[in-house]
Amino acid sequence: MKSRLLTITLAAVLGMLGIVAVLAYVHQANERAVSGLKAITVMVADHAIPAGTSLSTAEAAHLLGTEKVPASSLSTPAVQSVTAANQHLVMSAPVAKGQVLLQNMLAKHGSLTLGLSGPVLPLPQGDIAVTIAICLGADVAGYVQAGSYIAVFDTFPVNSDGPMTYTCTSHTPPTKGSVFARVIVSKVRVLSVTAVTSQAGSAAADQMAAADDPANQASSVTTAGEVLVTVAATSQAMAENLVLVSSAGDPTFGLLTARTVTNDDGPAHGTLGPPANP
Repeated sequence: MKSRLLTITLAAVLGMLGIVAVLAYVHQANERAVSGLKAITVMVADHAIPAGTSLSTAEAAHLLGTEKVPASSLSTPAVQSVTAANQHLVMSAPVAKGQVLLQNMLAKHGSLTLGLSGPVLPLPQGDIAVTIAICLGADVAGYVQAGSYIAVFDTFPVNSDGPMTYTCTSHTPPTKGSVFARVIVSKVRVLSVTAVTSQAGSAAADQMAAADDPANQASSVTTAGEVLVTVAATSQAMAENLVLVSSAGDPTFGLLTARTVTNDDGPAHGTLGPPANP
């Protein structure tokens, strides 16, 4: 009788502990969900801001405003206010009207590479800037922006009876063989995104023009269907892979968050160089 009573008591205690554990887990899950939905105040560009403009100058010129957004909507930390610590930092690339100002879009004064129209490229010392012309659909529908981190994929045929043809509006795979996609660069930082609006003019001039246009890049990118994305390759091997995929492959970008885990798959069909870790 005592043994049976002890068994019942233990079962009841274990049941209560299970209920407590489940309630605690649900409570923590609710807290995480609510935390992600909490609105935070971030700084946004009320007008287009040229590259090289300091935060203090932008604020004094009334180019900045504030907006409340869900915390979970931000892939990287945003600038929430102009302070003594960040007021001298400058825009590392043109900022579009309405764009949320992210912390990694700012650079120290004097750290930008000079262009035809002034400082436009925040290329870190030792890195190699590589530009890829890419279709809007392969650019995450235009959501890739300066300061974003991306993975670069290559799509290629294997044992095919002919080449794979592709444009910004159509893709034609080979009739025989297989087609594969691999990550050739697992993580690289975007330095600038320039709309392809015309054949004439330099990239730097087009970039500054896009920044000065209140409508900015959205309409011109949609019309052209192609953008020029400049990234900071952190090694020669990474730069070689990017150059090769841009000239002989079919590149596609993947937008990364702070928690995204990606790995290089290695050379694509033996055509690319060794894996290039960031």
